[in-house]
Amino acid sequence: LKQSWKEAAERTFRKPNIEPPVFDLLAQYMYTGKIEMTMDILAPVVDAAMELQLTQLVSACENYSCQEVGMKSVFEMLALADRHGLKKLWTAATSFFCIYAEKLLDTDDWQGLDRDVLTKVLSLDSIIAKELSVWSTVVRYAHHQNGYDHIDCPLLRFPKWPGRLLVKVDLDETDRGDASSTSDDNNDSHDDRSDHEDENGHRKTNDTADPKDMIVSLSRKQFLDLQDVIEHMLPAVRFTSLPIVDFVRCIDGTGLVPASLSRQVYWRNLLPPDSRSDLAPPRFHYSSILPCCQWPQVQVWLMNALSLKPSFSNSNSRIELQRIYLASKDGFSTEHFHKHCDNQGPTLTVARTSTGYFFGGYNEASWFSDGQYHSGDTNFLFQYNPQTHLLLQATLRWHKQYASGSMLVTGPTFGVYDLRISGDGRDSVMSKSDNVPAYDINQFGPPMKFTVTDYEVFKIWLCP
Repeated sequence: LKQSWKEAAERTFRKPNIEPPVFDLLAQYMYTGKIEMTMDILAPVVDAAMELQLTQLVSACENYSCQEVGMKSVFEMLALADRHGLKKLWTAATSFFCIYAEKLLDTDDWQGLDRDVLTKVLSLDSIIAKELSVWSTVVRYAHHQNGYDHIDCPLLRFPKWPGRLLVKVDLDETDRGDASSTSDDNNDSHDDRSDHEDENGHRKTNDTADPKDMIVSLSRKQFLDLQDVIEHMLPAVRFTSLPIVDFVRCIDGTGLVPASLSRQVYWRNLLPPDSRSDLAPPRFHYSSILPCCQWPQVQVWLMNALSLKPSFSNSNSRIELQRIYLASKDGFSTEHFHKHCDNQGPTLTVARTSTGYFFGGYNEASWFSDGQYHSGDTNFLFQYNPQTHLLLQATLRWHKQYASGSMLVTGPTFGVYDLRISGDGRDSVMSKSDNVPAYDINQFGPPMKFTVTDYEVFKIWLCP
């Protein structure tokens, strides 16, 4: 028991922060070893179990919560995991958040998160969301924290280009007096700053407006309140990843970001691409082929496949992808494919055709150059049809001994003829073999012969 506990004369432990119904559940657990858990009582039970040092119950609750992370519970799970250092739950909740970030940021469920927790979550590399959505969430959170309207927020009414969002700060009488009685010392210190910066190094907000600009008026108190919250959350936004037009149109004229950061954004856009390695990378920059909006579903399929493996399901691991081969960059031949991809363990292949289709597959085994077929249990294929906008999956159902083919004269091969990328990409095929079908690709439509314009292969890592 904790040393800080105090006992009354009748030897009763007093824990006023544990509600009686919650303690009844804990007493039930201590007497029977069982507890009937639901999501609505999960957080208070974990809080109390941590207080009482019931480590086995905490572990059981964490395992339960990892299975229950969803759209309605993910922010509560993030807060719970951060509050008690639950690493397994944090991994599960952040993985879910990253996949569905764009939808989740469009809700108001993040309101209850602590500022530092929300900043940590928004800073994750694997978030699949537009950077402008991350900035919008920071602005809405700053409004909410200060009791201002965060739903109909004027700072998020972005004008069409070439218009800019500009903030005009209305000075009160004290501010006007201070502004009109500046000393020589103040004037001297101003010489060290740009004419477009205020005393705190932020871009001035009363720049000359254009008729196409949208001007938002804020009192000085409102502006400083918002600036105080946003300043602590700036590391979560990758401003250098924003299109420069969006930065100028939606952010720079608000005065809510330091002028030094604005200069970095402008400087970044002046540099050639190969000179930007020291800047923060864009989020979820894995694929140069598959559209970003299609990655969430592919990741779900990938996580489901990996969860069937004991080495993944019984650990706190998370998935990371590392691109090891890009045909257009590394060479469009079978020799180059095998050079980069053989003996790499589980991989994900993504390809684009000349007709606009995207397809790919997960191979749980390594690629080889031995001319043999290799078995698998969790392999799958997927296809995106640009006409129907449907992303479909084909699972491995029959003849699993032919899950993947490691032929020296071809690129990635799934099944006997289910999917094969040729050496130069021109004679690639997706068709079901009548004799030895492996993948259920009937839903993909009739057999296809196509030209692959580019494809990439990712090595799959399980990271702690």
